[in-house]
Amino acid sequence: MGPLSMLGPASATGNLSETAIQRIEAQGISLEVFAERFDARVSAYLPALLLALLAVFTLLIWALNWRSQKTFATHAVFTLHWSAFYLILEGVFRVVPIPNIWSVAISLVYLIVALRIVYQQNWLISAIKALVSLTIFYTLISMWMASALGLAGTFAR
Repeated sequence: MGPLSMLGPASATGNLSETAIQRIEAQGISLEVFAERFDARVSAYLPALLLALLAVFTLLIWALNWRSQKTFATHAVFTLHWSAFYLILEGVFRVVPIPNIWSVAISLVYLIVALRIVYQQNWLISAIKALVSLTIFYTLISMWMASALGLAGTFAR
C-alpha cells in the first residue's frame, strides 16, 4: 500500500490499493506526481465544499430549531460562529499531536453549550440536537473524502 495524500492543513491521508498503484505506474506516473495532482484537485474543491457544508449545517440547525422564534439569519450566524470555532480547533489539533477523538469530543461539548445558550433549550434537547448535527456533519465530510478517494484513479490523468 502506498501513500495517497497529505493536504497540508486539511491533511487527508489514505492508502492506495496495489491495483491502483499498478494502474498509476502503468501510465508512467510516479506516486509523488500522483499525490501532487490529487492534492491540487482535492484542494481546488475544498472551498466550495466548506461553503456547501456551511449552507447544509445552517439548514440543519434551522430544521432542528424550527419552533424557535429565531430568524434564519440567526441560524446562519450561529453556524458561522460554530464553524469558526471548529476550524480553529482543527488548526490547533493539526499542530498539537492529540487523537482526533478529542477534537470530536470538544466540538460536541462546545456545540451542546452553544445550542443551550442560543436556543435556550434544556441540556438533553441540546445534546440530542448536537449529536444529530455533528453526526450529519461528519457523515458529509466522510462522504466527500470517500468520493475523492474513490475517484483517485481519475486524478492520475
